[in-house]
Amino acid sequence: MNIILTGMKHCGKSTHGRLLAERLGWLFFDTDLLIEKYYFNAYCSQLDCRAIYRKVGEKRFRQLECELIELLLTKSRNAKKSAIIALGGGLVANTAARPALRQLGKIVFLQVPYELLYQRVIRKGVPPFLDAEQPYESFMRICREREKYYLELADINVELGRATLKQANQSIFKAIKRYIDE
Repeated sequence: MNIILTGMKHCGKSTHGRLLAERLGWLFFDTDLLIEKYYFNAYCSQLDCRAIYRKVGEKRFRQLECELIELLLTKSRNAKKSAIIALGGGLVANTAARPALRQLGKIVFLQVPYELLYQRVIRKGVPPFLDAEQPYESFMRICREREKYYLELADINVELGRATLKQANQSIFKAIKRYIDE
């Protein structure tokens, strides 16, 4: 059984995923890192996700995500260990990936106030998925668009608010505990 963490960029999927996997003795996968590795293996070019997105465009990037989720699904069927999987923030908007995501495990939507997420997102500059002229407005629009997908796919919603890392991780653990105990 796998637990899949989803939510907007910088909501803490990777951070909480690593902590939960360590606590449970499970495997941990971050789809952004896996895409970077997958891209390197296919094209012999070392790029981060932002650069891959810029280079190949959204359509091809979403295809790479689908290929990766199908690979994870195939591998998880034969796995002896469960995993915590942190999804890239836009993966839920990828309609082609949704059926495989549902089969991959229980989906947990990590909810964080959008204003806080925006501050985290722009710390390293405006990412390519935002309008450079109106980054705040485009971020808020994307949040509203994606929220329906997060809510639609989620088996569990965890409101993290402005909780500390420890408090937030404990909230997530409590929310997934019943699935772990099954």
